[in-house]
Amino acid sequence: MPCPDKKAARVYLSNPDYTTIETAARMAGLSISHYMREVCLGGQVKSFEHEEFKLELIKIRADLGRLGGLFKAALADPEKIFERSPEDALKIKSDFRNLLREIETRQTELRKLVVKL
Repeated sequence: MPCPDKKAARVYLSNPDYTTIETAARMAGLSISHYMREVCLGGQVKSFEHEEFKLELIKIRADLGRLGGLFKAALADPEKIFERSPEDALKIKSDFRNLLREIETRQTELRKLVVKL
């Protein structure tokens, strides 16, 4: 749309170049004009795929948290949950503690990845 306080900049592109820009703009959820303005002025353009990836990492981290909660509940009374002898329950507790540490490590790694995005 023509705007009195803005100027248009023309760029001539080959069909493949135009298609590439059009696809990138669509993936970012932006108009071609907005996309090109952001790119040309050095702005960061994140695609929807980027945001979907970020949301997926957050969901995985939440799943790990829920899994950790279940393990903690099982640690509270493994004899009852697994109907095992006290000796087996101690082994289960030890295994669960190791699993909890591993889950916490993975959650920390995921948190770092999400922050990088």
